[in-house]
Amino acid sequence: MAGPIPGICAQTASVRMASVRMAGTETRHRPPRAELPTVDMKGRLHMLFLIVTCILFLPIVLFALSNTEIVHLGLWPTGYGIDAPISLTILIAMALAFLLGAVVVWISELSQRRRARRAERTVKLLEAQIEDLKARAMPPLSLPPAA
Repeated sequence: MAGPIPGICAQTASVRMASVRMAGTETRHRPPRAELPTVDMKGRLHMLFLIVTCILFLPIVLFALSNTEIVHLGLWPTGYGIDAPISLTILIAMALAFLLGAVVVWISELSQRRRARRAERTVKLLEAQIEDLKARAMPPLSLPPAA
């Protein structure tokens, strides 16, 4: 047996030299592939979510810690009032504005969703009509009578 081929490691050379010719076919004996570590995608996504959440909440926490003054919030005609930290007041107002905006967008999208569902039903109906017309246009093929 010849020595290793220059430029190729000894293991690769031995694998290449272990070729067996049988009935005109060549079979190469290869060592089993090393198992690749499985990627836990759910764990990575969870970790990414936690990192992004921490990055987003850091300014909010800093804002809340920086603005600790107490303000009085009152409802004018009733005289009802509450004392609350200004940071909490602003954050609650922002959250309510976000939710109100989400509701407005959701309501405005309702007509588009309705139109899309109607278009899907029309497409299904038209596809069924096409299949029906194809079936009528092509008579079934029959074999000629046996002689």
